[in-house]
Amino acid sequence: MVSMEVNGGAASVAVLTPSQARLAEYLWRKEAGSQSQALESIPTAVPKSVFKAPIEIGGLPSPGSMHGSRIVIQAGVGASQCTAYVASGTQLYSVQLPGQSGSLKSTLRGKGGLLLPVQVEGATTTRLDHIPHRSEVQALALAEPSGSSPGLLGSIDAYGRVVVAKLPFNEAHESGYGQRAALDSRTEDGAASTSGRTNDDNLAAPFTAYPRDAGVGEGGWAGLAFVPGQTSAFATARFWAKRLDLYDRDMHVRSLPTLQNPTALQFLGASDGAEAGQSTLLAVAEGPQLSIWDLRMGERGGCTQRITVEFGGAPLYALDCTSGCGGVVGVTGASRCVYVFDTRRWTCRSRWSGCLKYEVTGMHFSSVDPALVYVNGLDYEVVCGTWDKDGSRGAVGRRFAFRGDSRWLGVHKAASSDLIGGWTDSSNLFVVDVEKGLLDPALDASQASLGQQDAFDD
Repeated sequence: MVSMEVNGGAASVAVLTPSQARLAEYLWRKEAGSQSQALESIPTAVPKSVFKAPIEIGGLPSPGSMHGSRIVIQAGVGASQCTAYVASGTQLYSVQLPGQSGSLKSTLRGKGGLLLPVQVEGATTTRLDHIPHRSEVQALALAEPSGSSPGLLGSIDAYGRVVVAKLPFNEAHESGYGQRAALDSRTEDGAASTSGRTNDDNLAAPFTAYPRDAGVGEGGWAGLAFVPGQTSAFATARFWAKRLDLYDRDMHVRSLPTLQNPTALQFLGASDGAEAGQSTLLAVAEGPQLSIWDLRMGERGGCTQRITVEFGGAPLYALDCTSGCGGVVGVTGASRCVYVFDTRRWTCRSRWSGCLKYEVTGMHFSSVDPALVYVNGLDYEVVCGTWDKDGSRGAVGRRFAFRGDSRWLGVHKAASSDLIGGWTDSSNLFVVDVEKGLLDPALDASQASLGQQDAFDD
C-alpha cells in the first residue's frame, strides 16, 4: 500500500507493509463513524448452532430444476426439535431431527469466520408412500397450523399436479411424535432402520388438484404457494406453460396467463393492504420482471403491477416478502443482485450487489431482524447480509455465512423463526439455528472483508 502526504507543496510517498496497511484500514474505519459501536449495541441475528445430518433415501437425490427448492422445515416449540420434508424423484420423505444437545450450542468457526457444522446422529427418515406423484416433484410448500386449522404440506410435480396432506400440530414435536414415528417404523427384529421406512400415519387425508391441461406439453419447473391464513386456497405456477392456476382445495378456480416464464411466486402479507390472513396479492418473478397480481381484479387479467428489474434481461430465480420494515418484496437471480421494493410505492428501496459468487436461486428475509436476508445459489454457500441501507445495521453487505458439502437442492427458513434448513446434492441436511443477540464486531469485520475479497475475485 502506498500513502501520499503533501507538505508545503512537496509530495512524499510512503510504502506501508501489509500489517501497517491493515492497521491503517482499521483506524480509518474506526474514525469514519460509530458504525462498529452501533453494531455492538443493536440486537441482530446471531447464529446459535449449525449441525449436519445424513438423509438415507436409498441413493442420491434426483437433480430437479436449477432453481427449484425441494425442502421445507418445520420447527417445534422453542426449536428444540424440528422436522424437514424433502422430495426426490416422485417420493417424499420426512426427516425427524433429534433435540439439540448442549454440545451443539457452541458454534465452531473456520477460516474467514465461516460456520462449521457439527455432525449429529439419530435422524429418523420416513418415506411417505401415500403422497404419490407421477413425475418428478419440483417444489414443496408448508402452511403452518393456525388456530384449529392443521398445517398442510403441499407438493407439485413437473406437470402441475398438486398433492396436499395434513401435518400434525407443532405441539406434537414436544409430545413424543418423533419417538412414536421411530417405533412405528422398526423392523421385525426390533432394530430401527433409517433407510426405506414407510409410515403413513405421519400425514393424513391428502387431496389432489389438477390443472385443466394436466399432462399436456413439456414438464419443467413448477411452484406452489398457500394463501396466508387460508390454507384451503393456494396458487401454482408452471414455467413452460406460462400460467398461474388458483385452487380452492381440489377445485380449480381461475387461470392467469403470464407474459414470460414464471420462476417463483409468493403471497404478500397483511401489511400490503389486505386483512390479516386474507391476502389476495400474489408476487411472481417472470424472467427479468416482477409482477403483482390481485386475485379480486378482473381487468388486465388481474395484473396490477409489472416492474422490469433487470433491464439487461437477466432472469430472476427467487423472491420473498415480509411485513417488516414497512412491507417489502425482494427479488434476485442470475445477476447476483438483491433488489428490495417498497410495497406502498413499488419503488426500489435498496440493492445489494455481488451477494454471492454464482447465480442466486433462493432468498429469505429474516424473522429475527427484517433488515437481514439469507441468500443461496448454485454453489454450496448460504450468506446472511444486510439489505437495508437506511437502517441502523451498517452498510449493505454480508454478516455471516455457512457452507454445505455440495450443491444445494433447496434451502428453506421456518415460519416465524430463523431456523434454516438446506439439502445438498450428497443427501445431507444442514440446519442452522439463528437467534437474536449481539453480533461480534471482529466476526462482522472478517465477513465484510471476505465478501469484498469475493467481489474482487469476480
